[in-house]
Amino acid sequence: MTPAPVAPPASNAPSSRARIALPVSIAMLVAWAVWTFAFDPAPGAVHLLLTFGVFLLIWSIVARDETAAPVPPNGRSGRR
Repeated sequence: MTPAPVAPPASNAPSSRARIALPVSIAMLVAWAVWTFAFDPAPGAVHLLLTFGVFLLIWSIVARDETAAPVPPNGRSGRR
């Protein structure tokens, strides 16, 4: 019987993409708010800033939480 392969230890630090996504998303949301209220009517393309800003914000939070609590090797979380 061969032993099961051992996965490399997970790093608790978020990736560089997850770290940069939060400030970029906040900048996009601020740019969207300024552009929306500065120009009347706001062009439709400016709402892409809102879409991508919210996406990056959610992604950066999920990516950060994913690395904070790795799943144990037996697949159980320890909660009941």
